[in-house]
Amino acid sequence: MTVEKLCLKADVQLALKQRAENICQEIETREQIVKAFVSTIGLRERLDAQLEMLEQKYGSGAELPSLWGTTIGVKDVFFTDTLATRAGYWLPTDAIKGERSIVVSQLLNAGAILLGKTACSEFGYQKAANTCNPLYPHYSPGGSSSGSAAAVAAGFCDLGVGSQSRAGVTLPSAFCGVNGFTASAGRISKQGMFHLSQSLEQIGLFAKDMKVIKHAAKVLLLKGATTPEAALDMRFGIPSRSFLALAEPQIIAQF
Repeated sequence: MTVEKLCLKADVQLALKQRAENICQEIETREQIVKAFVSTIGLRERLDAQLEMLEQKYGSGAELPSLWGTTIGVKDVFFTDTLATRAGYWLPTDAIKGERSIVVSQLLNAGAILLGKTACSEFGYQKAANTCNPLYPHYSPGGSSSGSAAAVAAGFCDLGVGSQSRAGVTLPSAFCGVNGFTASAGRISKQGMFHLSQSLEQIGLFAKDMKVIKHAAKVLLLKGATTPEAALDMRFGIPSRSFLALAEPQIIAQF
């Protein structure tokens, strides 16, 4: 690597440290209202440790990975090495345990920086978290991945990681005004997370910039994974008249 490139990399690393400091200040100022994270205790120490590790790993001429410096928040259903997982409920810290999520490992290996666990509905189900909508604090941020979407909308994170069994990604992304993405079943590994429903639940991503989702998807999508389109026994479920009659007329017409 040339001297010019080394100098450029040093400038980029310095800019990343300054950005991390700005993010910490922004979270300290607004998190009490937004409540996007489960906890921000030790945030600065965690950031400093991750920045130092990135600098050691990529400061000697190595090419920067695709998600280098991307700040992420992960729903409180994904296991990590350093943060307890309570699945949106105040269980003892050792009540829910597991190996670090493959998704978290893939993102960190690609240079991402983990800010923290984001708030979610209890066990990823119905009861809403205390998170506020950053755009309209008196309105709902949606659920169940409310904290991940709110953290992105508030500008705390570049990328939020959530999950969806029914509308855990689509509603928060719509309510908070950010982009939401869920891949076809089986394309993103679900190993290392607390499940509400192993068959229905899929992992989703949030970002203001679709380029961030694109880069993250390239890291996370499993090549050659089974997709619904490839399943030979795929079936379509058609609701009976009694269930379909509950829908609004325009929905019935579209169906």
